[in-house]
Amino acid sequence: MEPSQLKQFETYCATLYTSPDAAERSAAEAALVQLSTSAEYIPQCQYVLDHSKYAYAQLVAANALKKLLVHSWNHLSQAHQIEFRNYTLSYLAQ
Repeated sequence: MEPSQLKQFETYCATLYTSPDAAERSAAEAALVQLSTSAEYIPQCQYVLDHSKYAYAQLVAANALKKLLVHSWNHLSQAHQIEFRNYTLSYLAQ
């Protein structure tokens, strides 16, 4: 994920949680829901958690990461399981 993509992600999150317009919130949710559809988005979730200072973006990324890991855990190699476990523990220890 590039910095411009992170800014767009943060904008969608702000819209989702703060916009008074239901149509805008719905469009933002539709854009954000893609993040939790495939395990290939795990690195993007980690990038957001590591680089965004925006609480709503961190919330969306954390929820998407949790969903992705729960659904794909048994399909991950043991090395990836250990990597994601260590990432999660390191993130929580910050």
